[in-house]
Amino acid sequence: MMTINAKHSSLYVLILFFILGCNTQNNDSKTTNNDMTEYREFLQNTMRTQSEWVKVHAAEYLIWTDNTEGVKTEFLEQEKQFGLSSPYRIGIWRTLAQVSADEKEREMWIQKIENAFVDTLGSDRVHAVETLAKLKRSPLEKHPLITTAALESNNIPLAMYVFWSTAYTSDDSLRNSPEKLIGLIEKAGNDPKLKSTPGYALRHLALLNDTQLQRLTELALSEPADSPARIYLLSAVFVSNQKNGNPLDKKVYQALIEYSTSSAKGNRTELAAALAASGSEQDIPMLITMFKNEVPLETEVDNIDAAAAAAYAILMIHKRGSNRI
Repeated sequence: MMTINAKHSSLYVLILFFILGCNTQNNDSKTTNNDMTEYREFLQNTMRTQSEWVKVHAAEYLIWTDNTEGVKTEFLEQEKQFGLSSPYRIGIWRTLAQVSADEKEREMWIQKIENAFVDTLGSDRVHAVETLAKLKRSPLEKHPLITTAALESNNIPLAMYVFWSTAYTSDDSLRNSPEKLIGLIEKAGNDPKLKSTPGYALRHLALLNDTQLQRLTELALSEPADSPARIYLLSAVFVSNQKNGNPLDKKVYQALIEYSTSSAKGNRTELAAALAASGSEQDIPMLITMFKNEVPLETEVDNIDAAAAAAYAILMIHKRGSNRI
């Protein structure tokens, strides 16, 4: 049995503290890694076991967090089984475009999506052009007449998504698109249907200058609390603000995170998308609550979809290692 005299006791305690401290740090690190494994495995399991759009969302979250193992195989099989199923086929092709081995393969899947859009009698044109916008592909140059007709259509969702997709026609149109989208919101009056998609597009673009950002901030904060467009306006402001390197707008942030317990799945997934893009480690406890569905949604499928979105946001924040100042 070793004895320690008084002379060396302080040094011993210091060494013991250092050793225990190192072990604690290692354990914390392991816990963090295990946590990330939990979220990756949840997304993998969701992709394998769920169907249609929940499956697509989980696959995309895996792609965007650089965890693509098994995605292509799963969705090639989905394409064999459901390649004629509208509108789910659009999600299948969208996923496969993002895991293509080269540009030729990617173009093959995008062409299928584009063909669905230009089929004026098709039932999944809205899904198709929304996907083109998300893939940063404008149909205007190749299909000017059909695209222009869609822009002028009374089908508001179709017209709005086409408007967003045409932002990618050229560098000039991309630069001008935020001003045009904000203009649409300003002219929409009290109709949230005319505001939601422009707000959603602006979150994806995140190209606002500070003057545009101020205008959008005022629009977001003045939007009624029960408006379905409000979450998209707040989300766009939050992401653009962070991308511009501006200090956190606490009013916008507080209004945004109120949606963490929303009874609408779409509100929770949009919040998660905003935090995935620009959130920090401070947001992870709230996202864990969302992941665990501590405030359950109406259906189990919605719970799984919302949990997948939260897992994605956690993985993205962990990957980014951000800390809000």
